[in-house]
Amino acid sequence: MRFRFTARSCLFLSALGLAHASLITLPSGIPSPSTVVDFSDFADVNTVHTNGPVQVGNLVGVDVTFTSDNPDGSLLGSGPYQLSDNGVWDSTITMAGIDVDAFLSDTYTMTFSFNSGPVSAVGAFMNYSVFEDSGFGDVTIAALAADSSILEQYDITQLAPISTPGGVNDGAFRGILRSNADIFGFSVSNSAAVLTDLTFSSATLPDNSSVPEPGSIVLMLSGFLFLAGKKIWIARN
Repeated sequence: MRFRFTARSCLFLSALGLAHASLITLPSGIPSPSTVVDFSDFADVNTVHTNGPVQVGNLVGVDVTFTSDNPDGSLLGSGPYQLSDNGVWDSTITMAGIDVDAFLSDTYTMTFSFNSGPVSAVGAFMNYSVFEDSGFGDVTIAALAADSSILEQYDITQLAPISTPGGVNDGAFRGILRSNADIFGFSVSNSAAVLTDLTFSSATLPDNSSVPEPGSIVLMLSGFLFLAGKKIWIARN
């Protein structure tokens, strides 16, 4: 019996799960059950500028901490938060924002660490400052491993830009989905980005089954294809 993996077979395997991560642009891209952190515990008089670590989402019963490498501190709490050409987020929204330093540099990162355990998907409703000819860097989002190394990173300015000229409280959802629960942190960098409703999920699906490892998918499909090939060989002989 001869068995061949064709280009079509490879595409079939890829479609069934070998591509293990993706940029998501809708809250529905976060599998259920999911948890939302709205930063309401930092509203009004509780608004702070900080480098952290600061726990966020105390009301949802999970341990998530916020840190920032902006030497002037990043925002946790109520606006207003100016987004230049993209409008403004006003005081009715509670948020996390990178901010810029005294010299208007934007090359900073804010990070959310999942201390209760890794998640499979994370994202947020977000926006960022757009300045004509400012030289501000593209906004990137990244999923981080336990050692803070980057698992996946996306330049959303290029791949999924947010444009809300003169908008008030406008923005869009951006996030990352992976097939395994291996995201220990979520970072947002550059261009004075701001976000609210940080949403994340574990790898548990609604039917309580786990997403298969890519290697397991290949092994399973190889077995199916082998049996199919064997049946064809027997039928011909």
